[in-house]
Amino acid sequence: MNALLRHPDRFDVARNSNRHIAFGREPHLCLGNSLSRLDMEVMFATLFQRVRRIVPLEQETVFKRGLSVRDPVALPVRLLPW
Repeated sequence: MNALLRHPDRFDVARNSNRHIAFGREPHLCLGNSLSRLDMEVMFATLFQRVRRIVPLEQETVFKRGLSVRDPVALPVRLLPW
């Protein structure tokens, strides 16, 4: 048995890296994945029932600098109700 399986909670800089699978797939699918998708579905359905249009307030979006995630620093919008 390798050290990764023997001591999963121990930080070891010499440990061989494993492939990150995030939410995973097939038998290793995270149970929170379905809940997360359902949360987003409910949130967007509710938003679009209450808001006719979403208008950006700035012409250009500024993004955080990073290697893996491209998040906006801010995303100011105006919600126009029905």
